[in-house]
Amino acid sequence: MRIALVSGDNSMKERIGGKHVHQEFLFEGLKELGVNVQRLYFPGFSFFTLASTRVVSFVIRSYAVSWRVRHMIDFFHSGPFADFDIVHSHDVVSAYGVNATNLVLTVHGYFAREVFDYSDYLDRDKDRRLFEWLLEMEKRAVQKAKKMIAVDSRIKQYLIGELGVSQEKVIVLYNAIDDKTFAPISEVEKTELRKKLKIPEKAFTVLLARRFVPKNGVLYAAEAFSKLKSDEYFFVIAGGGKLKGDMLKLLKENRNFVLYENLSHDKIADYYKACDMVLVPSVTSTDVEEATSLAMLEGMACGKIVVCTKVGGMKEVIKHMENGILIEQKDVQAIVDAIEYVKGNYKQLEHVRRKAREHVVQNHGYLNYAKKVVEIYQEVLNDNRV
Repeated sequence: MRIALVSGDNSMKERIGGKHVHQEFLFEGLKELGVNVQRLYFPGFSFFTLASTRVVSFVIRSYAVSWRVRHMIDFFHSGPFADFDIVHSHDVVSAYGVNATNLVLTVHGYFAREVFDYSDYLDRDKDRRLFEWLLEMEKRAVQKAKKMIAVDSRIKQYLIGELGVSQEKVIVLYNAIDDKTFAPISEVEKTELRKKLKIPEKAFTVLLARRFVPKNGVLYAAEAFSKLKSDEYFFVIAGGGKLKGDMLKLLKENRNFVLYENLSHDKIADYYKACDMVLVPSVTSTDVEEATSLAMLEGMACGKIVVCTKVGGMKEVIKHMENGILIEQKDVQAIVDAIEYVKGNYKQLEHVRRKAREHVVQNHGYLNYAKKVVEIYQEVLNDNRV
């Protein structure tokens, strides 16, 4: 079985977002299973890198994006995909471009909507024609796939209800992580790690590892952090994006935080291990919800108390007070209350931390995930033989 992994995001070049990490874990998992797999990624920077870069001229903003998309489509259209048994695409741009008999597509989000959500300069009303063109491409791309992997149930319903995909073509597989790298450490090791990372040893430390875009709810987190000015708290913020300035304005009177912009994935594991709590405050934004957050899964794998809003894939994975804590979205006071509660009851919540780790190992380890993906490949090949 020869497999080509294709994507408009070159995770061999940059590994920042959850999609980048997911692609590489799948590649490693398939290799460990003995699958003949190759990566054929777009050689330039990712589409979302372009979308999040400010274009000064109002006139060329739509042109810049549409030109980039067409350039990607041409790249994939000319690819050597006839040599592979399965082509597995990780976005609709590459899926639209490839010519492949057996196409599998993993849908990580809501492409047309997210282009605008991530962008510093695009506006859905002013750039309506661009949005409709991207949405039409999204609809055509999903129809080409023999099977689709949705990373949560809401994306499955989006594919069926809004993009017209038949239900039997869609399989829900929640994201996977490296449960070996992201693993619990002892309190002694945590103390040493905090010294290395310059995190106050005694402070209750909350990690917010998010791209600074609306759907990730970072402004609600920043406002909550601004209300907790005591030295008993410390906040580690890791990410990047268009809302950075707004976050810093909210935090201007709180000095108990550090912000790392675009911290690479190979460095972030130490911050998960050094913190006490992981916050995932995602919200519904322009009809977009976060899927199965890697920040949530990585925090759980490290045996941390993970506090998530009841959004997207989070509410499907987290069982309240069993393997994490769920709160309402867009509620600053709920975030404050959750932080104070976890701080005040940290030792009593040991069972929640243990269950979180157990759940991830059993359900989200990357090798088990790769095995499930191979079963999907085999199903596609078997269907062709019927």
